[in-house]
Amino acid sequence: MFLFESTTRDLARATGGLFVRAFPRLQPMLRRGGFVRNVIVLAGGTALAQLLTVSFSPVVTRLYTPHDFGLLSVYTSILSMLAIVGCWSYEQAIPLPRDDESAVNLTVLSLSIVALMSLVTAVALWFSGEFILSRINARDLLPQMFLLPIGLFVLSFYQTLSYWAVRKRSYGVLARTKVNQSIGQVTVQVGAGLLHRGLVGLILGDIVGRASGGIALARIILRDARSALGTLSIDGLKHVANRYRRFPLFSTGSGLLTGMGAFAPIVLATYYGTQVAGYVALSQVFIGTPLTLLSVSVGRVYLGESARISKADAEAQIRLFRKIVMNMASVVAPSVVVAAILAPWAVPFVFGKQWEASVPFFQVLAPSFIFLCVGSPTFLVLDVFERQDRHLLREMLRGPLILGPLLVASAAGGSPILGVTLYGCGVSLFYLIGMYLSWRVIHASKPARQDV
Repeated sequence: MFLFESTTRDLARATGGLFVRAFPRLQPMLRRGGFVRNVIVLAGGTALAQLLTVSFSPVVTRLYTPHDFGLLSVYTSILSMLAIVGCWSYEQAIPLPRDDESAVNLTVLSLSIVALMSLVTAVALWFSGEFILSRINARDLLPQMFLLPIGLFVLSFYQTLSYWAVRKRSYGVLARTKVNQSIGQVTVQVGAGLLHRGLVGLILGDIVGRASGGIALARIILRDARSALGTLSIDGLKHVANRYRRFPLFSTGSGLLTGMGAFAPIVLATYYGTQVAGYVALSQVFIGTPLTLLSVSVGRVYLGESARISKADAEAQIRLFRKIVMNMASVVAPSVVVAAILAPWAVPFVFGKQWEASVPFFQVLAPSFIFLCVGSPTFLVLDVFERQDRHLLREMLRGPLILGPLLVASAAGGSPILGVTLYGCGVSLFYLIGMYLSWRVIHASKPARQDV
């Protein structure tokens, strides 16, 4: 009983009570405890955080121009790629050690590495920042590039401490940090916009939002690991660096493959200008964010249901696969089609007249949003069947399929709408192939079942 009351309180704090009141059927699920309770708490905080950001987007889009949003998307793209190597993936190992002493050493090692990487980034930008930004048609970002090393440290700091929170199963606190991040981001971006600060307001909002979450998580490690902090040593750092060396050797490379899609804003800005990159970024806010929330939530449920079914029971796995795909398609496809039809009226009304030119870009990207949302949950089949080889194959295809068509169209002098259309086709094809790989993995388990 105490666990249920504590969890409900965590979720209520994280979501202002809205999530539980809006979905009263969650309360019996919370009473079950364990995995379901943790997913609901974390998903509730994440959902409210995204809802806050999306709710204020009509205000933010009226305070900043498409050019500003395009530059922000380039900044975020660079930051995302740097963050993959920010801690050399050591932070992913924090939940694994049985003792807090090793986990603390991993945490300090990760933070030390990101401090070094942030310094290296600052030095690299000092010497070559102007050259790099000129090459990608984002020279207007140069005055704000001093914020990139700060953003890298803040982002990696939060990521590292969030793994400690996962280790301690502090899901309620982690959910609250998601909400705090959105509040901090929106507050700074709206405030700076009202003061006409331009692009720097968007970037500072991103940094302050992430920092507000990291501060709360820092209190957890100082509270939970006070005694373990006394065991920190150079030898301890060397030991965990060697013990978990497979993470920087393999996970970092895999992360870079997965992050290849993040280069799209840079390619768009390079060949078509930051305004086009801003139009595409708005499409993510308008429809991509809600669909991603739905896809992630369904994916978690699918993972749990698929894991309960025997891997040898191919027929049951196939039925579940079909059920997920058909149900998602029946909900997502009509919704996206309606949104695409209403976009010429909805986008200017909701986001402002200056965004009217983004409508054609949203409409040509609409099919890719459908494939992304329907296909993403099925990717988790590879985890259930422990087929990391197929996972690696899929991620190796991500960059060529998603960026390849866009690069070809851009280099050939195609129009912006053609480039974005081909980019959407590449995204759709990637998720179709990903679904096919998952389907084949399930079918491959049939002979094993029939031989029994």
